[in-house]
Amino acid sequence: MGEKWPSMRGRALERIIEKYCGPPVRHGKHPIYQGRAKRFAFGYHNNAEVTGSQARRILIEDVGLTEDEARKEVS
Repeated sequence: MGEKWPSMRGRALERIIEKYCGPPVRHGKHPIYQGRAKRFAFGYHNNAEVTGSQARRILIEDVGLTEDEARKEVS
């Protein structure tokens, strides 16, 4: 397997999501973002810790980044 992904704060991950997806298409408790291929909800508290595996899944599967693009963003 590859290297472990670092965990990060919810707000830091949300900034990366907004960089690639723009602002949410729907606001609320769980804002809805438009990824490259699909819409997805992202609902974390600003200071909540997002595990590395969750961050990887969100950035690659939901946002639509490649593995290299996602790794550059979290490093």
